[in-house]
Amino acid sequence: MTRRQLLRWAGWFVAANAGLCFAIGLRYLLAYHWPDSVLGIAYAPLAMLGNFTLLLALVFALLLGPLIAIGPLRRTVMTVAVIAAALVLALLVLDTSVYAERRMHLSMFIAVLFEPVTWIAAALVFAVAIGFEATLAGMLWRWLERRPAARGRWVAVALAGCWIASQALHIWADATGYAAITRFTPTIPLYYPQTAKRQLAKLGLVDPERVRQASLLRRSAGVEEGELRYPLAPLDCGE
Repeated sequence: MTRRQLLRWAGWFVAANAGLCFAIGLRYLLAYHWPDSVLGIAYAPLAMLGNFTLLLALVFALLLGPLIAIGPLRRTVMTVAVIAAALVLALLVLDTSVYAERRMHLSMFIAVLFEPVTWIAAALVFAVAIGFEATLAGMLWRWLERRPAARGRWVAVALAGCWIASQALHIWADATGYAAITRFTPTIPLYYPQTAKRQLAKLGLVDPERVRQASLLRRSAGVEEGELRYPLAPLDCGE
């Protein structure tokens, strides 16, 4: 057992779970008010897949990195990875349910309002996820043993490309006031996209005053993309 083998397995395990999180997260997109813009439509799945990949990579790097560095014990590393992945999946399933019902993400404030049946359901999901992740971990290990040349370089490049592309699009959209992209941010949990409005303005790539005027023009024309559309009719304050 070598550190390289465990790192290779961990990379594939992160990629597989990123795909699982994306599949579960499709429920967010079902509740999303899609824009008419092609860029806005393309941005949503890119941002979701890129964000899930980044979060999983950070979690597994913090948990598995020290274990692999100290001693490449396969059973220990895989046990920790399976438990962590199952917990992530269970929390994501719970969060999608909360978001579908209340348009809010899971938090301590929301958690204290849960009834006991909700926690029982979450525990059942976690138990099922443990079994699924253990099976997935074993299948991946055996598959990599049969395919020592499967490095997954292009998979890593594609997943990293999703994150980079989504961040680049958000930086541009935030700087130019393109709401078809920026309004997607609250849709998925723990998503903090990059901004560089001031830096782009200093470089002369963006004119803040021109962006402000364009945004006001879109609002006055009634074409500004956004979630809040109020009032739908002129207000009547008469008795």
